[in-house]
Amino acid sequence: MAVKKQKSNWYIYVITFLITLGIAVLAVQSMDEILFPKKSSDALNYEAVSYLPSEVNNMTTLVMLSEMKAGTPDLYMIVGYRPNKETIALIPISKQLKATVGFTTGTLTQHYQNGGAESVMLAIHNAMGVEFDNYVKFDKISFIDFIDEIGKVSVNSSYDIPSGTVDEDGNREIFLTSGAHALNGADLYTYLSYTNDELGDDYRNMTFSSVAMSIFNSNFRNLSSTLLQSYFNKIINTTDTDMRFEDYTLRQQAFMYTSENSYNPAVYYIPYGTYEEDGSFVIAENSVATIKDRLGITE
Repeated sequence: MAVKKQKSNWYIYVITFLITLGIAVLAVQSMDEILFPKKSSDALNYEAVSYLPSEVNNMTTLVMLSEMKAGTPDLYMIVGYRPNKETIALIPISKQLKATVGFTTGTLTQHYQNGGAESVMLAIHNAMGVEFDNYVKFDKISFIDFIDEIGKVSVNSSYDIPSGTVDEDGNREIFLTSGAHALNGADLYTYLSYTNDELGDDYRNMTFSSVAMSIFNSNFRNLSSTLLQSYFNKIINTTDTDMRFEDYTLRQQAFMYTSENSYNPAVYYIPYGTYEEDGSFVIAENSVATIKDRLGITE
């Protein structure tokens, strides 16, 4: 009698083995994700920028420039440092700005002559509502020295700037042709000192603003903490200022953050208004509102 052979079920064992192996692999992967979770790109970015400055690092400074150390400034500027917004607001203020301090109404020039930088800060506060943390007044020597320390500054002149030298025909020689230039301290001071009666305050405000913007956006990029500290030391030791080294140390991390991470943080705004018959400048209310907005001032 013939014996009937049973069918081989080997493929069932193979399939069962593969299914079991797949389940085991999935279980191992799940345990690996639980025990060793992978960091998302957001988490990696957060760790790469572990510090973000806050409003406590804000600083508003009155910057002035005069020819002589004890002289009355020709140029005034509000510098509003807002690292949490990644902005440095530059607002040039006409020396002819009309404001009242106590019982005295006059221009910034008159207020400086009456009470120095403190009187000017109070005058600007009364006219615009701006609170200052400190002031810095450069004179010609300290300005040139500081610029030569930080390196040449890029400018783009809209006009030919004449020099003080007169040729044999009685014409003033050209100090700086229109166009792009990189200027050292002495040449930059000459550039800022140029006045044009036809263009008036608007020209000087634009020039001062563009120079300050170039300094912040180009010369203060990717600085080491040692170099940044040396710049502040130079300002404190060579200018007329009430700034203290603590003003720097309290914000050092914020300054470093801005230098390394903020791209072109400096922007300027030129106030507008009307000039009275005596030459004093009355700032427009809408312009004051814009200044407060740029500085983050809330009523």
